[in-house]
Amino acid sequence: MLFLHHSPVALDIPDLDDIGLRNAPDFGGIIGSLRNVRHLFFGHVHRPASEIWQGIPFSTQRSLFNQSALNFRRDGGILDNLEPPAFSVVDMRHSGDIVLHMHEFVDQSPGFYISGLHALEETRNPSDVDGTFTQP
Repeated sequence: MLFLHHSPVALDIPDLDDIGLRNAPDFGGIIGSLRNVRHLFFGHVHRPASEIWQGIPFSTQRSLFNQSALNFRRDGGILDNLEPPAFSVVDMRHSGDIVLHMHEFVDQSPGFYISGLHALEETRNPSDVDGTFTQP
């Protein structure tokens, strides 16, 4: 895993792409030849996105404060908004697999079960109880 601040990848959001890594082609030439980098993470764009670049998957992360709007036009400035802030937890498994969990930590909505033994009867799928798949 490799963590960067500036994005080496154009995300097709012109005003954000303008503030990407200045020497991205040089970095891409180096990173593309490495076989031990399994995932790239970077922020600075304050917007979730993912792709495969130079054969390596990447993820961008939200900000803990303001977010960048999904704006595909060049407006001459970065349009931000107040979408929920979030942090991410990266789970690097012994198998080498990587799981990324994003958590919108200011969300105060109530939780409820939609499956399992605690689910409301009208939402419970029979396969939730015994582990067998059944068509709902």
